Amino acid sequence: MDYVVVTRHASLVDLLRDRGIITGDVVVIDHVSDPEILRGKIVIGVLPLHLACLAQEIIAPEIDVPAELRGRELSREELERYFKGARKY
Repeated sequence: MDYVVVTRHASLVDLLRDRGIITGDVVVIDHVSDPEILRGKIVIGVLPLHLACLAQEIIAPEIDVPAELRGRELSREELERYFKGARKY
């Protein structure tokens, strides 16, 4: 099965690799310009419903970010602190 990671955060990709959630060569995109790239794939990321429904499976990273840190890029250390795992849907 093919995997696609959708995120604009390089530090999240590194963390997912370090945790063994993604391995080897996976397609990483920062923006879904062609929704068909998701069809039938295992997609890792947080997507709107109209895109998520195209995937075979969604793996959503769960990051419990405090309100005061929302809306800005997290450092790798912050990401490690607030990362709670990844849930399959």
